[in-house]
Parts: sequence; C-alpha cells; structure tokens
Amino acid sequence: MKKAAFISVTTLLHAIVSWALFLISFGIGMRGFDDGAAPGVAENVISVISKLLLSPIFYPLNEWGPPRLGSFFDGLFGYIPMLLNSFVWGMAAWWLYSRNKKSVPPTPETTS
Repeated sequence: MKKAAFISVTTLLHAIVSWALFLISFGIGMRGFDDGAAPGVAENVISVISKLLLSPIFYPLNEWGPPRLGSFFDGLFGYIPMLLNSFVWGMAAWWLYSRNKKSVPPTPETTS
C-alpha cells in the first residue's frame, strides 16, 4: 500500500471517529447535566477514549493551551488542530505498519 494513501485514509477515518466520539460524549454529558445525574460507566469510557484519540494535539491545546490561541482557532480554523492531530495518528499508524511489515519474514514462494 502506498504511504500517502494509507496516511490519508487513516487520517480521515481517525478524524471522523474522533469527532463522532466527541459529539457522543458531549451529548451524553449534557443529558446527564440536565438530569443532575452522575456520569455513568459508558459516559466515562467514551469520554476517556475521545480524549485519547484527540491527543496529542487537539485535547491538550484546548485544555491547557493559552487562551488567545483558542481565539485564533475559531470557526473553520478550529478543524486545523483536529486534522493535524489525526495526521499524527496516521503517521504513527504508518510507522507501526511499515515496522511490522519489515519484521515479518517473507513467506517462501512455492514453485510448481
């Protein structure tokens, strides 16, 4: 598989899954906020997975970054850190894939 295609597809899939989990976690949290109920196990698990997938760039930048930086990434520019984050995950996936591919010895070809 070509490197650019692998990284592009992985980046896109990661961005979609990360954003979906973030929205699901936010929706569950708001429903619990309205009810006044404590967060359940499912909400905690989805929240942790969402934060994990949105790291190492998006979540820390929003959580601990300087306040003025958030005003720079408002509107459509807000997708830039998320896509960069997904690109980092895509690069890491390619690195693991290529490293694993090198460590597996090729199978001997059978001759007829």
